[in-house]
Amino acid sequence: MSASNYDMKMVNSWLKDKLMSYSRIDRQPPRPIARLSALLTSFGIARVSHKFGFLFRYLYVNSLQFESAQNDSPASPPIEILFVAARKDFRTLEVTINGVIETCGQEVSRINIVVPDQDLSYCEAVVTSCAPNQIEMKVISETSLLDESLAKLIYSHFGARGGWVLQQVLKLEYARNSLSSGVLIIDADTVLIKNRTWLNSDGIQSLMPSWEFHRPYFEFLSTLTPFKSQLHFFPRFSFVSHHMLMQPNVVKEIFRACGWNGPRELVDSLCQPSNKIGQSPISIDYELYGHFLLLHYPEKVNLVKWANTSASYSSNISIDLLKERYSNFASVSLHTYLD
Repeated sequence: MSASNYDMKMVNSWLKDKLMSYSRIDRQPPRPIARLSALLTSFGIARVSHKFGFLFRYLYVNSLQFESAQNDSPASPPIEILFVAARKDFRTLEVTINGVIETCGQEVSRINIVVPDQDLSYCEAVVTSCAPNQIEMKVISETSLLDESLAKLIYSHFGARGGWVLQQVLKLEYARNSLSSGVLIIDADTVLIKNRTWLNSDGIQSLMPSWEFHRPYFEFLSTLTPFKSQLHFFPRFSFVSHHMLMQPNVVKEIFRACGWNGPRELVDSLCQPSNKIGQSPISIDYELYGHFLLLHYPEKVNLVKWANTSASYSSNISIDLLKERYSNFASVSLHTYLD
């Protein structure tokens, strides 16, 4: 390798490390760069250039403050916690449950874990050792939320991605029927390690933008009535953040606005021929809820820094170890594809 090529490699490595550090809770890009990034994302740069769109979205969302403005807001109501997990996710359930108990800045009324029917007893045994004191924890079968025929329709339409789509539907269906003020939904492989307050008594909640840009997500949202007034719905950022609070009254309003009387109409709308293209054609959990709330009730949204990082799973993983090793982040995702 020539000296010039080596120098360029070192510069690229330094620049990459510098950029990646902006996702930490204690780092932000310089204000002029953040303002320019916000402007360019507003112009829809991601539609023109995927590479530069990613960069400017990344810089913009990481210019947000980690601290939640809700700290000085009215008292926070109790909320429920929801995990929708497959058997492969059970290995991380204990640490994810411990994480949310230790970091939730408001009262948790109940922890719910939705699993395939055949894994109900196994999951109950897995989480017995981490049952929190004075917080009800319940393992729920998928068919108690969604008719088996709808699950079969999802699998027949989406094939290998059927389980991924089914989990999204189950999240919405649980939140829609909850009697709580809010349901904090957490992917079973994501561990919260920093305190946050999610919702106050005025219905103002935290949302965490991310920089992902997956065009099919927004193309699908553009077909739904709440977004049809947007000629081309390509927002400045994504809401694929691996965890999100959903307010049941907002989820009910989304269903009404989309013309869904219940899960059957929702599943029928998903299983259209045009929605089978690609590996990940839809996001009707985080993207749908986040953008609907921001579009129709911006006064109810407090945008805060995501500050998530990814890590490989190990058998000795613990909440204390994650807090020590990733102290500059707010959450850690232990994705199976990183193993």
